[in-house]
Amino acid sequence: MLRLIISPPGTGKTAHIMRKINSGAILIVPEQNHFETERMIYRKLKAKAFAGVNILSFTKLSEIITAKFNAVSVPYAEDTMREVTMMRAVRGLQEELTFYRQSDKPGFAARMLHSVGLFQREALSPQELAEFAGSITNPRLKAKISDLALIYEKYNGLLASGKFMDKQDEIRTAARLAREHNYFAGKSIFADGFDGFTGGQFKLLEIALEQASELTITLTADKFDSTDSRYITSVKLINKLKESAGKRRIEVTVEAPGDYVPERDPSDKTEIYLLPDVYNESSFVAAKIRELITTGNYSQSEIAVLNPPSPQVLLGAFEAYGLTGFSDIPESIIEKPIIRFIITVLDAAGGEPGKPDAVSELIRSGFIRISAA
Repeated sequence: MLRLIISPPGTGKTAHIMRKINSGAILIVPEQNHFETERMIYRKLKAKAFAGVNILSFTKLSEIITAKFNAVSVPYAEDTMREVTMMRAVRGLQEELTFYRQSDKPGFAARMLHSVGLFQREALSPQELAEFAGSITNPRLKAKISDLALIYEKYNGLLASGKFMDKQDEIRTAARLAREHNYFAGKSIFADGFDGFTGGQFKLLEIALEQASELTITLTADKFDSTDSRYITSVKLINKLKESAGKRRIEVTVEAPGDYVPERDPSDKTEIYLLPDVYNESSFVAAKIRELITTGNYSQSEIAVLNPPSPQVLLGAFEAYGLTGFSDIPESIIEKPIIRFIITVLDAAGGEPGKPDAVSELIRSGFIRISAA
């Protein structure tokens, strides 16, 4: 079964799947969300159930599948080896290439590595690329894609002959091994926090769709057939997923967590205040720190103020409340009094007649004396 959880941002899609997730499930999240997701699941499921949930990125999932089913451990080629291998591949094909005849130019191997990386990211094999080239009618484009397929295949062959593997090709290898060994059979798979999927990621999800007992994916849109331009990418992905499920005769259900009410974390002590200006804000912060020191058993050295709008105004407020502090935020030299005085003198000397602002500022600076006579 394919379950799509669809709703606008901030409406509880993640919390919704937390209520459905169970021990033994695989939860796929973007790498940058890994820590926060682990923390949320631990709070929700507690230690025993949490230990049974596999929270993985697509990269980590690919590593696990490849390590599990690859009989021979093959090391990954480092960047230098990849570039040298590509140079060898291009050099060995100079007589066969038709579009890229000037393949001996500096930087050509690096450009080809980038192109091959794009194919690997989309889990596109050299054979599939060559088949696609065969369907192209434009002769120039056909020659270009055919050359790319030749270079890609030669590069892979040279790496394999040296018993190395390109890390960027891992997701395509993982997809092949998962299909061959029925890796997702009987598992519950969840994917949360994604705006879209690369070709390689989608291929893994399609295999999970075929094999797993259920596949649940959260997507951001106001509804599954939304016409809102903000959700055009999600709607295209929804249609693609539904089409893939339809080809496999797999049931599709659509849910929207509209009844979700955010649960406040009891350990969250965050307080938010709105004050009219930097002076009121600084005075409030200083007063709050004084209160913490007096009643909360804190010392000044245990308290930090992050990113104050004006460190100098805040330090002035500290002084008024009998506090000491220092700022590690770099301050522009232009704000130094003596530098301001020099700039003011120059402005006053070169100022236009009838504009006394610079002179007034000079008088107020305190660096000059004016006789009463």
